[in-house]
Amino acid sequence: MVIHRERVQLIDVTVCHEDMGYLEKGHNSKIKKYTPLLPELAMQLKTEPGRVLPRVTGTRDELPKSRTPSSHKAQHRLRARRYTKETHHRTGH
Repeated sequence: MVIHRERVQLIDVTVCHEDMGYLEKGHNSKIKKYTPLLPELAMQLKTEPGRVLPRVTGTRDELPKSRTPSSHKAQHRLRARRYTKETHHRTGH
């Protein structure tokens, strides 16, 4: 959960198999699961409801086809951070 621009955002990261539509199912299930919670969280935190931002990636780094452009950019940022951390860890820099 993140408060950004005075809105509560729910972020859930999931890694699943790319086979048989699991990426799409994972993406859609996160939205369905957490969307009803947003108004209550916003009320408790005295903010506005934001969005559910599922971050679903496959075991081979595949992305769901239903992703929004903003989630696509976020996925690339997550990959870049992970790559940077892995490179930093291996090289010791």
